[in-house]
Amino acid sequence: MIWIILPAYNEAACIGSLLDKIDAVGQGFAGGFRVLVVDDGSADGTADIVRAHGLARRGLADVTAHSRNMGLGAAMDTGIREFMERSAPGDIMVTMDADDTHEPSFIPSLLDALEQGADVAIASRFQPGGREVGVSFGRRVFSRGVRVFMRFVAPVPGVRDYSCGYRAYKRSALEAGRKVFGDALAESRHFSIMAELLIKLAAAGAGFREVPFTLRYDRKQGPSKIRISATLRGYLDLVLMARRARAQARAARLR
Repeated sequence: MIWIILPAYNEAACIGSLLDKIDAVGQGFAGGFRVLVVDDGSADGTADIVRAHGLARRGLADVTAHSRNMGLGAAMDTGIREFMERSAPGDIMVTMDADDTHEPSFIPSLLDALEQGADVAIASRFQPGGREVGVSFGRRVFSRGVRVFMRFVAPVPGVRDYSCGYRAYKRSALEAGRKVFGDALAESRHFSIMAELLIKLAAAGAGFREVPFTLRYDRKQGPSKIRISATLRGYLDLVLMARRARAQARAARLR
């Protein structure tokens, strides 16, 4: 079973279109699929649109809601917890942005990467063939700055795109991460959560593979929700977090 987790905050303008595309791609998944939208305190009716969609009426989509906006990290934490509670051994978790900038047609290539031996597959703008459409100069500089920063402070073998949220995870990789870090697998409450998960899953022994994809930022409705100052603090916190993660993983192996 493929579980598609969509952290969402005020995405009423585009969530329906994204679900339509997921529905079309999901017809080709041999083991079936489910969509879980983590509504992070939206005030625009995002959850209502999901519940009224054809996927929900067919029992293929559900909503878990936060009472207030808590940030991407909290939404990812909730999504991981829900996946681990609802899924079965061998299931796969796919995470995507809910703003329709991630095209679901790339999911099969992520699944192929898992079949070829990766524990986590990442949709990467920085692999040959990867592209960015409609991304501002400032956002390009920011994402490349994150890449350089992570390569120096906490490099993860096989990873070039540390911030993209479009990924596929084997359940076994998340189980291994939780065995080492418990409820602290996803601590960050900012956009740095995506890099944190890579650091901790790598420390727990996961292997990674990237596949090229096209980020369609030209489809985004409304302003970016990233808060630069909070996100920068989050990445700086990763310096110490990476050291602790490696130490915890070593201690776990010695038990």
